[in-house]
Amino acid sequence: MKKITSVLLLVLSMMFTSVHAQNFTTADDAASKRIAADIRMLASDSLIGRETGTPGEWMARKYIESEFRKMGIAPLFDTSYFQTFTFKDKAFVDLGTKLEINGHNLLLYNDYYPLGFSANMAVSGDIVYAGNGIVCDEPAINDYKNCGDVTGKIVLLDLAIPSALSKNKMVWDSSQKVVRVERAIQRGAKAVIFFSSDTSYGNPMKDPSFYNTFLSVPVVYVQNAKWIDTKAPGSASMKVVINRSGQRNGHNVGGYINNNAPTTVVIGAHYDHLGMGFFDSRDPEVIEVHNGADDNASGVAGVLELARMLKSSEYKNNNYIFLAFSGEEKGLFGSAFFVKSNDAAKAKLNYMIDLDMIGRLDAAKNIKIYGTGTSPSWHTVIAKTERLGLKIKKISTGIGGSDHTPFNQRGVPAIFIHTGLHPDYHKAVDDTEKINFEGEYLVVKYTMNLIQALNDTGKLEFKSAGILDKLLTK
Repeated sequence: MKKITSVLLLVLSMMFTSVHAQNFTTADDAASKRIAADIRMLASDSLIGRETGTPGEWMARKYIESEFRKMGIAPLFDTSYFQTFTFKDKAFVDLGTKLEINGHNLLLYNDYYPLGFSANMAVSGDIVYAGNGIVCDEPAINDYKNCGDVTGKIVLLDLAIPSALSKNKMVWDSSQKVVRVERAIQRGAKAVIFFSSDTSYGNPMKDPSFYNTFLSVPVVYVQNAKWIDTKAPGSASMKVVINRSGQRNGHNVGGYINNNAPTTVVIGAHYDHLGMGFFDSRDPEVIEVHNGADDNASGVAGVLELARMLKSSEYKNNNYIFLAFSGEEKGLFGSAFFVKSNDAAKAKLNYMIDLDMIGRLDAAKNIKIYGTGTSPSWHTVIAKTERLGLKIKKISTGIGGSDHTPFNQRGVPAIFIHTGLHPDYHKAVDDTEKINFEGEYLVVKYTMNLIQALNDTGKLEFKSAGILDKLLTK
């Protein structure tokens, strides 16, 4: 994965820079480059996998907002581009968490991360190196005997126990991370920084929900040892914020083109993903940033490009909502919340198009369209629309694991366009370099052809696509 450490600064600069509506070149190569730029931004390591309710989601939604502003597209939710929903989930590392060592700001999950038993607290001060931090009566070990008074200091500990020592069963209990931190606290330490002098030793659990014990000082692990100097440790400033409330806030991002039409079309895609892979990863042994370039930075990039197209188009018989949903990976939370909201009711929804994983078009140009049975109009429009060489497989059901489902459950005809699953699905290797940017633009152009063909058809009739759909719409 490519390390892009400047993304947060770029997003922050977008927040505070006056952005005016821009005109966009509609040439195919320019559009493909815009799609590539959007995916690279959303699928960069610095967004930490865009897990719902986390700092990564915050950065992603601010980027999407900035793109809507560039286009001159109005906010959907009165004066805001954001719609907030709440859901229950496990503990997570929240906004405000930071670590600075000797004037260097470290990047969360690239350079360091807090341990799940850490206190929520901000501290700063001098660092004192205390070896492994082991205190054991038998055999007689006290790693603090030569490091002086650590009262009010930040204690630096080497996680890697020498192999000869780790084989001693009498040392086992004293070498546990929680115990080592407790020994530091007993000696007056106000924080603990772990690092490892042995890269083969293994890292502590990154999942903040892993521990049930919570200590009284902040504790972090620096996985990039270049920031550590045991001979001249220097000083540090740190803050840990782990949300253990069981509640998270997720955010949908919405823009709106008002054509003063009687009905409104929703074009949507989820922008959240799996974060560090603590949940729902198909490669649970690999705790790394799950960038989700195809799933679903690709879909969001498609929505943004369609917004640019429709902003300057002559298709005015519908209003257009552009929605980036969060919470899809957690259970379609964002889209389900939207369809039940007053914003959806006021919009008089006509139909919905969901773009989810459209970045891996294969050589045969196969795509799948789910939900074609939710309105007779889908079959008609797909049959008459220029396919641009795409081979289309239609699946009638309107129920599935993407954001078209809540719309169909509410009686809004909705389809889900998809270039297919692949071995990288829900793994940390779903990265930008594997995206077919020109292929994605072909899918986006085809989607625009569908929208154009539906411009004069009026309101689409909803039809239940099966027994299960009928039960779920009640």
